[in-house]
Amino acid sequence: MDLRNVDVSKDVINIVNNWDFYPGALYTSEDFAYGETNNKADPDVSASDFAYGTYRLRILAQPNQYYTICSFSLDYASRVYVNGTRVAAFGNVADNADDFVPRVGYMTIPMNSGDAGEIEVIYQYGNYVHREGGFIQPTYLSAPQRMEEFKNYAPDQYQVLEKAAILREGNYVVLLASQDIETLKAAFDKAAGME
Repeated sequence: MDLRNVDVSKDVINIVNNWDFYPGALYTSEDFAYGETNNKADPDVSASDFAYGTYRLRILAQPNQYYTICSFSLDYASRVYVNGTRVAAFGNVADNADDFVPRVGYMTIPMNSGDAGEIEVIYQYGNYVHREGGFIQPTYLSAPQRMEEFKNYAPDQYQVLEKAAILREGNYVVLLASQDIETLKAAFDKAAGME
């Protein structure tokens, strides 16, 4: 993921489809540094098919910049490393059911790109309690101050939600949110033949 030309002081980025997935292995930064890993999985491989695994994200950024990521932990136990340091743990991730302990939680993690302008984020997960799990939850990245505003439900955007409208067309329910809700509602009604 390349953030070298992105102003994260103004944006919150949803990190989607940037993670490399390594099923059935609990890798650390050292494993990647020494080339002691298997190849990453193909995009069609599902985390639900594996009781444990590792996700890795490499971020290119401007040198010596501070960032924050926030997300829920992976289901149903997870450890998070940033640049080789364990920064969060929920439950006990293990490669066997006996040592596994489930737990989920919310995390806000500060990061620094250092002199090299690179950040490595590693999520390890374990799941021996449910047939689905191990998926990356929505993960957001921004500058620390912007992230705090985002986590506090972006009060400056409350006016947009205050003007939102819920419309129903047949079996569908649509939430419209806009500064100009009346124009949007009129366009919806026109398209639905309800003028």
